[in-house]
Amino acid sequence: MNPEFLRNLWIELGLPRLIVAPLVIGALFLLAWYVGGKDIDRVAQAALWLYYAIMLLWGTRRAAASLGEEIANRTWDSQRMSALGPWSMAWGKLFGATSYVWYCALICLAVLALEGDQPWQVFLLHPIAGATALAVSLLTVLLQRGRARAGGRSSSLIAQLLGIVAGVLLSPAGPGLLHLGRIEVSFMVDWYGLEARPNEFFLAAAAGFLVWALFGVYRALCADLQKPVWPWAWILFSIYTIAFFAGFPDASARTMGIDGLVVAVPVAAVLYYVAIFADNKDSVRYRWFLLSLKSGDLARAARLMPLWLPSLPLMAGLVLALGLRTDQGDPTRIQPLFHDFLQIADVSVLPATAWAVAAILFALRDLLILLFLNFGKRARNPDLAALIYLAILYWVIPGILGFLGSGWMKAVFLPWPLEGPGIAIGIPLAEVVLMAVLTWRRWRALAPRLASRDLPRAQPHAA
Repeated sequence: MNPEFLRNLWIELGLPRLIVAPLVIGALFLLAWYVGGKDIDRVAQAALWLYYAIMLLWGTRRAAASLGEEIANRTWDSQRMSALGPWSMAWGKLFGATSYVWYCALICLAVLALEGDQPWQVFLLHPIAGATALAVSLLTVLLQRGRARAGGRSSSLIAQLLGIVAGVLLSPAGPGLLHLGRIEVSFMVDWYGLEARPNEFFLAAAAGFLVWALFGVYRALCADLQKPVWPWAWILFSIYTIAFFAGFPDASARTMGIDGLVVAVPVAAVLYYVAIFADNKDSVRYRWFLLSLKSGDLARAARLMPLWLPSLPLMAGLVLALGLRTDQGDPTRIQPLFHDFLQIADVSVLPATAWAVAAILFALRDLLILLFLNFGKRARNPDLAALIYLAILYWVIPGILGFLGSGWMKAVFLPWPLEGPGIAIGIPLAEVVLMAVLTWRRWRALAPRLASRDLPRAQPHAA
């Protein structure tokens, strides 16, 4: 048996804890049965709520703390030097450190199964959602550990919050699967023209994202254990996610101008911003990457490649494709795609291709803002600072300008479709040039310190 998993089992599953858990949970179910008028459905409902409370609140915390406790106890470095591989370490920590959480949660699922009112597909979604939440939580901790200034309690809190979000989105009680299996389902899921029953489709989709989350934990541990890996995982995951969501627009959606490309653009944009925030923006690693390119060592350069580098052309290509196609369908206007956003009529708006170029320039500006802040010598939580700055630039200031009626000035802060190409493209282009100069000057200021470092022997990134 995996020694890491077995070690965690001995720590977590002591005999007193094994006895206490069913007694406490059973008492809660007895109370729910009595308060609910001795109705078994109320007990099943209490079991479902308790299951998600255990997995999302307690389980994500334990998954996030499984690595933090090792670091705090100074045992992680010795584990990294052991003979355990990344995969054994991954599932040994993910399911071993949370074994007592699973023990309590499975008691709730056993009670829920007694109700017999849920289809088996919906029932299987519960453990899949729980496992995904734990995997996302641990993955976030590993990614934050790989960044230069990450760590501490805030890292565990962010990891727990992201795990909760992932678990809620995949659970049958989540936004996309509300009441699934408890009502008469009279529709079929149309995905790329293929019809499927909702229960089977969402079960397969949730299982797919669970596999990606587990694989992400494995790749992040490869990076932490200094195992060289090639940067194809993030690229494939991005393509998979974009293709998955782009398949949902059906014929009725396409008649309203919403097709796969319209859906793919915001998904690609979200993945791009996830990449720039999740990436290890260490100036030393960036210098290693550039030196590898300069020396012609493309294999090492590929292993050191920033996570956002493949996401930028992928997102830019989809945005430009949407702009070009929109202009070809309606050569003068982008308004049909943004009618609800504009809330205006009979007004000349920016051609879609020019708007797409402006959007790409703003995305590049945001990347440079993050790099500028991360290259600072005394920066603390640069990504958090960048997130605050971007919120101000995209929401606070444009909202104030909209209230004051200063329309054209919004083009300074976001892609604004109500101005001509000269303003809409020229302003973000000037911002990109300005941020590029400032980032380059800060990068050059670090050159004496960076020049004393040699090229790495292993790949410190799990793209």
